[in-house]
Amino acid sequence: MSSKTLLTRLAFVCLVPILAGASTDSPPPGQNDPQRRQQPPSLQVVILLDINPNQRKVFSLESDLATGVLNHLDQPDAAISLITFGSGDPALRSSDAKPSEAIGAIKSVNLEQSGERYFSIHLYKAMELALNQFTDDARPKSLFIIAEGREDFGGKAFKQIVSKARQLGVNCQVALVASHSLRGSKSILIYGFYLSDFARKTHGRFIEVGDRRKKLPRFVEQFSTDILNQSQNQRKAPH
Repeated sequence: MSSKTLLTRLAFVCLVPILAGASTDSPPPGQNDPQRRQQPPSLQVVILLDINPNQRKVFSLESDLATGVLNHLDQPDAAISLITFGSGDPALRSSDAKPSEAIGAIKSVNLEQSGERYFSIHLYKAMELALNQFTDDARPKSLFIIAEGREDFGGKAFKQIVSKARQLGVNCQVALVASHSLRGSKSILIYGFYLSDFARKTHGRFIEVGDRRKKLPRFVEQFSTDILNQSQNQRKAPH
């Protein structure tokens, strides 16, 4: 055997273990990319839940609507925040939690107790707190408001809320849940007037649920489908 042939074979024998080690130890392309490892969840939802004392007769319906939608959103990349509001200051009950954890938070919520007949509802503060939970990134964002429909802001405040929601790319879903009529004379909406417009201006859904428990499965399907469709559409959109 010539010296040239011998050297070629020795080089091949030494090279094989090196290539084998590289193929087993090297991570897949992009795995060491910090941006890929730290990529945020691709679906962010904030739920606003009305717990004012007027909701005594429909509070279980509110809770079941919220948990029903969350059951449909039970996926590993969903981040859910829960805010309750009413006559007191709004409270952040959970932040960027898994759907199952947010359901647990909802089940632990109690209705406000008040002996007063007339009280204000802090919806504006609650919506501000909700929008502050969203981060300014490209992932799909949905604000799901479940409320009696009593509002405490005028035209200027409403425009500010709409502007901020649009800037963040938040899609708003609104469910009016109440044991009383939501409309006045000539069928004019007297509860949730601004909320209905807010849903429209942010390309969301607005439903007058009232106290119609028999239609709960349908409402759950409509809201959860809208939220999931927003997520799927944004993932398909070109960047």
